Amino acid sequence: PVLAEFLKKEQEQLEQILDTLKDSDTPAALKRRVEMMEKLAWNKEAQDEMLGTDTEA
Repeated sequence: PVLAEFLKKEQEQLEQILDTLKDSDTPAALKRRVEMMEKLAWNKEAQDEMLGTDTEA
């Protein structure tokens, strides 16, 4: 339960950061968005592994 809570909070933080960066088209913001999207994907994968689900097509 502790790890699940941590991952959920991290997911929310990453989504907030992505939302903040969505309106910026600077090279640094674009790079940061890619980083956040990768972290969000890893987070989702970890949550899926914990639940024993596979969301990949």
